[in-house]
Amino acid sequence: MQLDDDEAQLASGSSSAQPYAQQLLSSILPSSTPRSEVAEHYETRLKDKKVQLANPDRRRPRSTDGIESSGGAHTAKKLAKRQKKAGRVLRKPAKAMQKEQAAAAAAAAAREGGSRRPPAHRGIQGLDEEMSYTALLPLHHFWTSYIQQFLNLVRSDPATQEWLPNAALLDNTSRPPRWRLTESAIANVQQQICKADLLGALMRVERAANPSLVGLEGLVARETEHTIVLAHRCAEGEDGVRSKKAKRIFKVVPKHNAVFVVRVPLPDVGEKVGGGSPTYLEMPLQGNQMEGQMVTRATRKWKQKRTMDF
Repeated sequence: MQLDDDEAQLASGSSSAQPYAQQLLSSILPSSTPRSEVAEHYETRLKDKKVQLANPDRRRPRSTDGIESSGGAHTAKKLAKRQKKAGRVLRKPAKAMQKEQAAAAAAAAAREGGSRRPPAHRGIQGLDEEMSYTALLPLHHFWTSYIQQFLNLVRSDPATQEWLPNAALLDNTSRPPRWRLTESAIANVQQQICKADLLGALMRVERAANPSLVGLEGLVARETEHTIVLAHRCAEGEDGVRSKKAKRIFKVVPKHNAVFVVRVPLPDVGEKVGGGSPTYLEMPLQGNQMEGQMVTRATRKWKQKRTMDF
């Protein structure tokens, strides 16, 4: 038989692989293919040609002759690493282990009780203990000058190089002159004050989710994305010194569902035009619309929308 002849050739180490290739071709082709056609295919297509029967790019399996299998070697390596780690733990001093356990317990207690946010996000981190309402008054005077120029309430006089009240916003028919702010002017002022920097402004909490914060008035010491930190005067005495029994100077007011009132001092027209007392402009600000950093508020396009109170 041809198969026996092929086996004999393979056993004897013969280099001729033609019968084996022909038999391999007959096993690949359908069984109904005649032998003459198989022979013709072999003579025309496979004879004296090299055929690739395996993928040379495939990684060959590791040889296990005299060497431990890869699975066993990996297991032994993991076991040695675990034993080495256990030895380091046993050699560690007891004080170091107690410190690590105390730190882990403190972190777990902080996660269970209170907010999970870091204190920096609440706006109370990094405030100077010596800071007070009196210490922020120079900043408030600087903010007053800044906001009057920002809202176009004053204009520079080229002749005297002084800032004078904007005559377009004054009612000169009355004596003494008074400020005349139309509805459109007030809307423009409110839109501009939403973009202004509120650090140092005099602000009052009109409404808040926490009833104890309603009516709180003070200077803005810090503004974060979701909170406003106020330095109020009631924590100080008459001489501006903080008493021992006084409460905390800084109050953190969340912006969410809160309404703030900003008090803008108007320029004094008594000295420049002749008579009159200092006046103030109080503008309400919705805390929900003020959420975000100052850079975001300054670049945001504000639209007038009616606020529905439920």
